[in-house]
This record gives sequence, C-alpha cells and structure tokens, in this order.
Amino acid sequence: MRLSLIIPTRNRPSLLREALRSLLRQTYPFFEAVVVDDGEGEGLEVAQGLGDPRIRALPQPG
Repeated sequence: MRLSLIIPTRNRPSLLREALRSLLRQTYPFFEAVVVDDGEGEGLEVAQGLGDPRIRALPQPG
C-alpha cells in the first residue's frame, strides 16, 4: 500500500525540514509527500534540498 501525505506550510522552513527528515527516518518506504507552500517559497527549497524523489513541492499563492 502506498501512502500519500499532503503537508501545507508557510514561512516555517526549519519546522518543515524537521518534519520531512522525521518522515524519511520511518521504516515504511512506500510513500509520497506533497509539500504545498503558501509562503515565500522556503518550503519549496527545503523539499527540493532533501533530494528524495518521494517528496515533491508545489507553490500555492496565498
């Protein structure tokens, strides 16, 4: 079974980084995470910076 997670974020890159790193430490590998950034784009940078293809990021103009 594949899990899909939607993670909304706005102007909290350090908390997002912590959450995504925690997700990557889980033992269940069959997931995708979609980060939806409603801020200045920091969330996009964090998600892309992790370099994991299971994590995608989309901008959401507020």
